[in-house]
Amino acid sequence: MYCRASWLSSYYISKRGVSVEVDILFKIAAIGIVISILSKVLDEAGRKEQAQMTTLVGVVIVLMMVIQLVSQLFSNVKSMFQLY
Repeated sequence: MYCRASWLSSYYISKRGVSVEVDILFKIAAIGIVISILSKVLDEAGRKEQAQMTTLVGVVIVLMMVIQLVSQLFSNVKSMFQLY
């Protein structure tokens, strides 16, 4: 019924009622691959400063994604233990 790509992108790992989206891992990996390739190309072209800025932007983007996930984790723990 589902095509393989859509099934893989919306796959959930469930254990004891806790589900984690695997899609976010694929996004972080894709960002890492694109940033590393772009940084390598810029470095080989002699634009080391732009390569460093590209790497920094990639780290900031992934850090923002991780901060959102940690915020969701804290809100889930807070609601699970009914802490207000």
